[in-house]
Amino acid sequence: MALNQDTEQEFAPQNKKPPTEDEKRREKIVPGSLMKALMRPGGGDSRPSDGDQVIYHCTVRTLDGVVVESTRSENGGRGTPIRHVLGKSKMVVGLLEGIPTMLKGEVAMFKMKPQLHYGEDDCPVSVANNFPKDDELHFEIEMIDFFKAKARMISAKTGDGKLILSHMEGEPHFFTLGKSEVPKGLEMGIGTMARGEKAVIYVTSQYLTQSPLIPAIEGFEEVHFEVELVHFIQRVLAAKFGVDWGGWRTKTIWGAHGGGIWKGIMSGWEVYLQHVEFVVGSGSRVWFWHDKWCGEIPLWDRFPLLFYSSLLRDATIDSLFFLHSDTPSSEGPDGLRWNLRKGGVFDSRSFYCALRGSNALRFPWKGVWGIKAPRRVSFFVWTTAWGKILTCDSLMWRGYALAEWCYMCLSGETVDHPLLHCEMA
Repeated sequence: MALNQDTEQEFAPQNKKPPTEDEKRREKIVPGSLMKALMRPGGGDSRPSDGDQVIYHCTVRTLDGVVVESTRSENGGRGTPIRHVLGKSKMVVGLLEGIPTMLKGEVAMFKMKPQLHYGEDDCPVSVANNFPKDDELHFEIEMIDFFKAKARMISAKTGDGKLILSHMEGEPHFFTLGKSEVPKGLEMGIGTMARGEKAVIYVTSQYLTQSPLIPAIEGFEEVHFEVELVHFIQRVLAAKFGVDWGGWRTKTIWGAHGGGIWKGIMSGWEVYLQHVEFVVGSGSRVWFWHDKWCGEIPLWDRFPLLFYSSLLRDATIDSLFFLHSDTPSSEGPDGLRWNLRKGGVFDSRSFYCALRGSNALRFPWKGVWGIKAPRRVSFFVWTTAWGKILTCDSLMWRGYALAEWCYMCLSGETVDHPLLHCEMA
């Protein structure tokens, strides 16, 4: 029986894509070498897949319960979670197979044979020489979050779907409102958005003004802008210094170059934190044990025995909602409340009073600033009264290396010496 050409093409074997390195490694998994035990259920229906960025905590234990490695050992027990891109980052094959089975918020224990973790032949992930890579190990994984690993973007399309602008990767597009740096209609639409919001803004030709973003606007009846709004100051500081978990503050700044001003501002964070309390909304940005959200002190300080016996010492409030039978139906975002004002809103005056303290002796500032004298004189007297003029002891306190004596009488130079005690002055 003769076959025509179309039938031959239909039954001809199709060319298969060559397997990737990860697929070849997964083929080595044998039944019983990887076992999973659910410790805390997750939420939602979606699971991570190749190309997703996954954020998770990992604690490795021996079968006797000895902790070998943990991401929670840093930052006072809160730890620093791991960020990997499935299918692109180097991972042990057991996690490469097990993580795609997890839901967001889930905690699971994976028992792995040596050939599925660091004992694998030609394992792409290196460990220390004293690591027990030839033993069966328990990997406790907490899936914090996962999402598509894509950069924030700004794109624009015409009404018929033609792409005229695409900012797909790199830094977001920065602009100033009121400076005609973007079309007028886009600026009006962005003015109604909240920080972090994603939206599609439809701009007609009436409000499609010329701007550096789109220099040529002729012939467009309507343009659709897909925008994700990013707060300018937060974005710059977060990109430069990074943020701690929850996004309430930037990470600790160690260097001096390029971060002196913000380093000085953040040096008062601990004092500031004493006068605020967390207002729980969704609970996704508030630590259950470490943050002060239920009373005047954190729960770990109030119930130390419960804290040290807990397996979830860095749990967020929303991760523990499943323990409650009456979960709130509508929730707002988590926030901070300023305790030094009745309305709970921060102002610099109340914080200044808290930093100054309640001294019985009040400085007579009117005698300095309320008199008829040049401002430079008042400023000098004010600086002297606070002991801030640049004498030798002040400069040495700031880190300068110099001789601590008066250059006129060779006595020790303090703030009072050149003004009151120096015989040569």
